[in-house]
Amino acid sequence: MPTKKPSSTKKNTQETAHDALKKLEEENTRLQQELTEKNDKYLRTLADFQNYQKRMEKEHST
Repeated sequence: MPTKKPSSTKKNTQETAHDALKKLEEENTRLQQELTEKNDKYLRTLADFQNYQKRMEKEHST
């Protein structure tokens, strides 16, 4: 005689899936923010280095 799964199991599975999705969305948001911060830091460092190169070229040419 087959037994039916209780509807609470289906509900728990849906809640678990919803919780997992929410957790992934939060992680995605956090990683996007981290990427933005690291990209900004990279661009600032690159600009600093380019400015340094220009200063050195200017000093050597005078």
